[in-house]
Amino acid sequence: MDQGYADSIENLKSMAEVWIHYVDYESRQNQLVPFISRILKEHKCKRVLDAAAGIGFEAACLYHEGYEVVANELNPFLRERMKGFLKNKKAEVKVTGFNWLEFDKRFEKESFDAVLCLGNSLTYLLNKEAQEKAVRNFYTLLKKEGVLVIDERNYELLKKNPDVSLINRKSCYYNSSVRVKINFLREDSLITSIGDKPSYKERYYAFKKGELLKLLKNTGFSEVEQYSDLKKGFDPNAVFYQYVCVK
Repeated sequence: MDQGYADSIENLKSMAEVWIHYVDYESRQNQLVPFISRILKEHKCKRVLDAAAGIGFEAACLYHEGYEVVANELNPFLRERMKGFLKNKKAEVKVTGFNWLEFDKRFEKESFDAVLCLGNSLTYLLNKEAQEKAVRNFYTLLKKEGVLVIDERNYELLKKNPDVSLINRKSCYYNSSVRVKINFLREDSLITSIGDKPSYKERYYAFKKGELLKLLKNTGFSEVEQYSDLKKGFDPNAVFYQYVCVK
């Protein structure tokens, strides 16, 4: 996969070591998980694919709410940490390590009620063709009236406020005490450096305003609803945008 962080084994290892400290578990438990759970209940979902599961926090929470969950994570070191995390949480979640661009070959068509792609994960794909292919694959895996929940950072806000740690205080996703630096390489690309010892770097495709929303609508979803920091509607000062897309 054309992922910005996947440039070296050492970088992937460092990411796995830092990420477990970067997640804001309490805020996710109190804000993000109830948001996801409400969406899944509204759409009568039972089987859920977390396409970018990280350490498996959301997957574990959803399992204990009664959902059948498959947790996918491409980074092998992060995936191993997830297995330990899920075992510790007594969450019987199937773990996979598939490339999104091969999801149509790895999973059966229309085999999930919901697909999650959270944590700004789609922007690891650095070209539009890969982004379009990944979203098409998410669409293909959904049953009729199934739902994709996907999000993105507000890059326009980042361009105005490069102090990511300060911005993260407004978000329920990340621990703002972890040091983060950002450098825009081009208008459509940026690199972040996270942590002190160890540290790792990530490169992202910086979606322009409305670009991801347009991609989702063009994929063929019958309905795409936008949220700003988990609240319905568009807010230019939101840290994250979430999209609920119905097949």
